[in-house]
Amino acid sequence: MSMPLVTIIVLSYNHASFLEECLKSVFSQSYVNVEVIIVDDFSNDDSQSTITSFLEINDIEVQCIFNKENLGNCKSFNKALELSSGDFIIDLAADDVLFPDSVSKKVSFFESQDLYCNMIYSDVEYIDEHSKSLGIYSKLKNIVDFPSGEIFEEILSRHFICPPSVMFRSESLKEIGGYDELLAYEDFDVWLRLSKAGTVEFQNEVTIRRRISSASLSNQFQGERRMEMLNSTLLICQRIENELNEDSEKNALVKRVKFELRFAMRQSQKGIVAEYIKILKRLGEESFIHKVLSCFY
Repeated sequence: MSMPLVTIIVLSYNHASFLEECLKSVFSQSYVNVEVIIVDDFSNDDSQSTITSFLEINDIEVQCIFNKENLGNCKSFNKALELSSGDFIIDLAADDVLFPDSVSKKVSFFESQDLYCNMIYSDVEYIDEHSKSLGIYSKLKNIVDFPSGEIFEEILSRHFICPPSVMFRSESLKEIGGYDELLAYEDFDVWLRLSKAGTVEFQNEVTIRRRISSASLSNQFQGERRMEMLNSTLLICQRIENELNEDSEKNALVKRVKFELRFAMRQSQKGIVAEYIKILKRLGEESFIHKVLSCFY
């Protein structure tokens, strides 16, 4: 097997309690050709001192970026992406944990694909705040179909990729400009753009441990953060509507919009619901619109 350089971008925000376990997993990889870039997004806990102390104690020299203000995931990641030299990129939250052979297995699988493959993804083990296993993602979510290949429509229409499992081809990610800094979250948008430009392949293995904690993104969907994410999803759907040509792509967007519309309804976001209704109207979904309106009036 060849030894392409892999860049692991570790993104930290108030992850002091989990940083040591995460960093140990990064620097204990069986795969040796790894470049690590750590970004702390202006944490208000002990994250920065924890990072500095860990590196000093273990005599490790890597690139570190300590933001002077909170920039969010997209801008923080892009700062590291600009400095990266790897052939492949892993975006690793500082509360998640790699298995010792995670990078080796990912590289081996990626290298078995052709150059048209822009990203790979895999199954994931969920863990709690104490690193106790909560189960395997595919079983917990009851997902039996993980598609591979030209799967733009699948990504557009439904949820099935667990974000921390992804590895990107660096060249492809840089060609599309990295993460969209106008958005509150990165994954849905970048997956769409990469899957539109090439293939996405599923690696049928569990390659990473994702932490589910009170501080994790999945539990921060409230207040201002909730509105930012809802608006970002709406913006992605509005953009993609203007890029679709095939009926099958339009049908995929209809499925996604119906899902997001129902979610916005449960969040009592009538303004966002109204914008999704406009999209459905343009896509000819009049009967569904009547059902939605009947829930309000």
